[in-house]
Amino acid sequence: MRFAGASLVLSGSLLLCPLWADFTYEQKTQITGGSLTRMMRMVPGGGKALEPTTSTIYLKGNRMATVSPHNIHIIDLDKEAMTDVNLDKKTYSVMTFAEFGQAMEAMQKRMAGRGQQAPDAEMSFKMDVQKTGQVKVVSGLNAQETLLKLTMQTKDKKSGQTADVNFDSDMWMAKDIPGYQEVKRFHTLMAQKLAYNLDSMKYSQMSMQPGMGQGMAQLAKEASKLDGIAVYQVMKMQGIGGPGGMPPQQEGPPPPTAGEVAQSAQTDAAGAAAGRATGGRFGGLAGAAAGGMLGGFGKKKKQADPPPASDQPKPAAQPQAAGSQALMEITTEWTSFSAGAVDATNFGVPAGFKEVESDMKKMIRESNK
Repeated sequence: MRFAGASLVLSGSLLLCPLWADFTYEQKTQITGGSLTRMMRMVPGGGKALEPTTSTIYLKGNRMATVSPHNIHIIDLDKEAMTDVNLDKKTYSVMTFAEFGQAMEAMQKRMAGRGQQAPDAEMSFKMDVQKTGQVKVVSGLNAQETLLKLTMQTKDKKSGQTADVNFDSDMWMAKDIPGYQEVKRFHTLMAQKLAYNLDSMKYSQMSMQPGMGQGMAQLAKEASKLDGIAVYQVMKMQGIGGPGGMPPQQEGPPPPTAGEVAQSAQTDAAGAAAGRATGGRFGGLAGAAAGGMLGGFGKKKKQADPPPASDQPKPAAQPQAAGSQALMEITTEWTSFSAGAVDATNFGVPAGFKEVESDMKKMIRESNK
């Protein structure tokens, strides 16, 4: 009787504590085209942003590790902490979810202090999803082609000036991948713990753009039409303004320097992939545009000194090229899906690594001064 009672207690505890399955997959992201790639090649180290980045994502229970050639990012939902490991410098930093929220608020204050918040700008969205009916095998999976077109328009309420950014994604969607439900479960739980939702966008950089939260909530509703899991995607970003992609300099803030483009390119590419992984298939793309290309839209532009008077005739305006050229093309592929057992050592900091303060924690400290 005593043994039977113990068995019942053990069985009950197992029911209350579900055993989550392990899962592994690979993600390859590369900037494969676009006019901005020429700028990247012109600066030292800029070409590295054009190299493919392959990461392996390990999931075990409530822990996820993204292992790349130069760094490891570990998320522990039970501890509510994120660990970043720099394999080149042999250092690591730890940030709790609470500190992450504080860092997002500090970032918002910093952006507002620099005049990059656009209180006079309104943002609207339009998304169209079309299934082409084309079917092919991608990474051993039967996939259907889906075309997604996302248009973001920002309008300055004072001047009436508008700027459009278009994202055209050619996605191949697989109906089901055995074990991938664990990835969805993980991100759902993480979203709950971070209080990160499309209605409030409390801890997102999107909150820096007025109307972004509401617009993203509307897009989330439209995104429900996407059927399956993207296993291959080519995303093209069509630049702000007219057919040439970039607006005339006198009509808006100056474009980013080549160095700034090279520095942010990898972040934007990773954001595109991360947006898909967290369930918001367009979240990272919109973030890249709002945080980078649209960051200065609507702010008061510094007046340039007037040019000296000259009797020389002004050069004739150059006609715009027909058609639209992509500013950036990003290709992402997800492969090697496996529900096999994952070694727990993938979620630890390598021996001998030194703990350092994360850049985001420094931001919190500086904002409190």
